[in-house]
Amino acid sequence: HYGLNGQLLAETDSTGNWEKEYVYLGIEALAVWVPDSSPPPPANAVTLDPNPVFSGITEGTVVTLSSVASGGSGNYEYRFWFKGLATNEVWTLQRDYDPSGRYVFDTTGFVGSTNKFRVDARNQGSTDAPAQKWLNAPVNASGVASGLTETHTPGFPVTEGTAVTFTATASGGSGSYDYRFMFKGEATNQVWTQLQAYSPSDTFVFNTTGYVGTTNKIRIDARNQGSNDAPVQKWVNSDVNP
Repeated sequence: HYGLNGQLLAETDSTGNWEKEYVYLGIEALAVWVPDSSPPPPANAVTLDPNPVFSGITEGTVVTLSSVASGGSGNYEYRFWFKGLATNEVWTLQRDYDPSGRYVFDTTGFVGSTNKFRVDARNQGSTDAPAQKWLNAPVNASGVASGLTETHTPGFPVTEGTAVTFTATASGGSGSYDYRFMFKGEATNQVWTQLQAYSPSDTFVFNTTGYVGTTNKIRIDARNQGSNDAPVQKWVNSDVNP
């Protein structure tokens, strides 16, 4: 591209994209501008959110997985993988790279308590190493426990030494259930610790002595009595004051 004085102003490639642009003072070229052709940085993070969540769902439930990448170009493509009992614990491609961050997972044929989903995300059209996110995705066989409620008295927060009684009620499945009660907080260095192993008893009395903390949680697991099903779960904030 030339100006009225015959000066070279710009150069383009065969498709019309700018390659160089010249800046003049009078007739003298002062500078040459070259567009930045370096690729954008790769995507560095991605989310993976299921709806409904994988807690007590049964085979045949349709779960929508939604992912959003960040970093990089702003335009992404997503790939979804599964591994579990149905694939002999081998990662198996469910959907190849596509601009849609949404994948609908039909759980039929994917029963298992060790199931996992993984999403890979990268800049659209690139060959970058992807950002990745994993998700536990247990699927119960039809007829397993699928619902869980709980009550506790007194309510939290409580003072150390107070005894709190939990009562759990499972639903779905066989109608006969085993319950397990777990704790994590400052007293266990935020590691889930068993308070009561699986048993038919749906009641647990929590002696709060030694469990002072503001990040405490109690978790209740419930499953069909005598089974090895992935449990349905319920979490309760359980702060204990000195």
